[in-house]
Amino acid sequence: MSAHPNHNPPTLPDLIRSETDDGLLAVRFLVDLMDAQIEGAKITDRLAAARELLDRGFGKPPTATTAAATASGDDSDSERETTARAMLAERIRRALDAPQTPIDSIPETPENDHV
Repeated sequence: MSAHPNHNPPTLPDLIRSETDDGLLAVRFLVDLMDAQIEGAKITDRLAAARELLDRGFGKPPTATTAAATASGDDSDSERETTARAMLAERIRRALDAPQTPIDSIPETPENDHV
């Protein structure tokens, strides 16, 4: 029997939150991967990281079925979300198109911290 019978052991999500600073480390990793700051990152890896950030930050884009189901409702939130998603997608596209600076040539300063 446990020394603390009323104490529940941490759940997997609890452990993940604790080990990743509430997900911040994972976000930093994805941003670094998207920005080609991780050696050997392929374009497919970078696109997958961008997609993951978009999906986690704004939700997956609606499918034709969900779009049709909500077509008759109030779309103001959906329109704002679509606009925000498009703006972030454009920023990501520009980041992918921009020439990349090797990570070891960037001086370590607080201004260069991501996220």
